[in-house]
Amino acid sequence: SQLSNARTLATRLLSALLLALLLQQDRAELLLPTRITTTMGFEYRVFYVGDVREAFEAHAKEVFPALEKKDEAPEDRTDVYLSCREDIGAKARGGLEEGIELKRRTQKKKRGAEEWSKELVPKPEGSEALTVLESVKAILREIEIEVLDWSLAQEIKLRKVRQMYKVADEAMAKVKVECTLVEDLEAGCVYTSVCVEHKKDPQRIYTAIEALKLETFHAASLLPGYASGTGDEWMGSAVVSYPAFSLHLARLRAASN
Repeated sequence: SQLSNARTLATRLLSALLLALLLQQDRAELLLPTRITTTMGFEYRVFYVGDVREAFEAHAKEVFPALEKKDEAPEDRTDVYLSCREDIGAKARGGLEEGIELKRRTQKKKRGAEEWSKELVPKPEGSEALTVLESVKAILREIEIEVLDWSLAQEIKLRKVRQMYKVADEAMAKVKVECTLVEDLEAGCVYTSVCVEHKKDPQRIYTAIEALKLETFHAASLLPGYASGTGDEWMGSAVVSYPAFSLHLARLRAASN
C-alpha cells in the first residue's frame, strides 16, 4: 500500500513537472515574434510628378474602355516608410501598433515586372520608446538584411488615396490596375502612381500596359531619372517600386539639406 501510494505521488509530481515545463515553453514561444510571409505576385509601377488622376481616367476611357472602377470610393490611408534599399521595403501602418511590413523583391523581369513577397513582423518588445526608424533598423539587423548606406534611411510619411480598377477582358483576366495619389506629407509634394498587377503572369501585365498606352501617357511628368528609350527599353527603365520611390524622396531631402 505504501509502495503504491509512493508510485502515485511520484507520477503526480512528474506530471506536474511536465505540465510546468510545457506552460513555460508556451510562454517563451509567445514572446518570440511571429512572422507571416505571403507572396504578393507581380506588379509594374510607375510614378508621375503631380496629381494626374483625372487625366489618367480620361486617357484610360479613350484607349482602354475595358478598364472599370472596382470600388467607387477610393481607399485613403497614411503609412510610414523607411527608405533603405530598392529591393527591400519597410513600412509601419498606424505607427507601430500593427508591426512592421517587410516587402522583398524576389525577381525582376527584363521588361520591368517585379515579383514581391511580404511579411508582417510584430513590433519589437519595448518599441514604445523607439521611433519607426529605430525599430526597423533593429528588425533588419536581427534578420540579417544589409543596408549599405544608412545615411539615406529616413522615415517617409506618405498619404495614399488609391482607386482600384478591374479589366473586363478575358485576355487579361485577374489583372488589377490602381491609380493612387501619393502625398509626401513632410515635403508637401504630390505624386501619382499607376500600377498594374497580376498574381502569377507578367505577360498579362505587359498586355494591359500596352492596351493602356502607358508609354505615351504624361511622359513629361514621369519621375525624373527614370524612363528612357521606347518599347521594351522604356518599360524596363520606367518602373519604380515604393521602396525605390522612398529612396528617391530620401535623396531629394539629402540634396536639399
